[in-house]
Amino acid sequence: MDNPDIAKQPSPAGIGKPGSGTYGEGAALDRLKAQLPPPPAAPQGPGPSSPPPMPTPSPGPPASASGGLPPSLMGPTTRPNVPASTPLATAPVNPVSGASTSRQRNLAILDALVSDPNTSAATRDWAETVMKHLIAGSTQ
Repeated sequence: MDNPDIAKQPSPAGIGKPGSGTYGEGAALDRLKAQLPPPPAAPQGPGPSSPPPMPTPSPGPPASASGGLPPSLMGPTTRPNVPASTPLATAPVNPVSGASTSRQRNLAILDALVSDPNTSAATRDWAETVMKHLIAGSTQ
């Protein structure tokens, strides 16, 4: 019936793979390619043209913030003479890096909340109260 060695015949696609596709795909592809119109002729000219020049940005803020950037980034800078590569601030210090117990860690966090000027008054009062209770509990 079938020759068992036919699958081992080399073809451009590889061993065991037909070179023209399976089930007549190669012939169908050739027919479709023949039906395509010829590609348009390339314009005869002085060779490839250079890309159009990039527009130069105008100084000052852009006319519209359509680039998706938040308005806070689109405003003028408060530090015009500082290079953009300069870090804005130093990394915050971890208040609990030297704590060895959970009580020391909690007191360090509460102390950081009390001493931080960015903490709200309500949070500062709460942290002072909790810190006093923790200190009072440790002396009893």
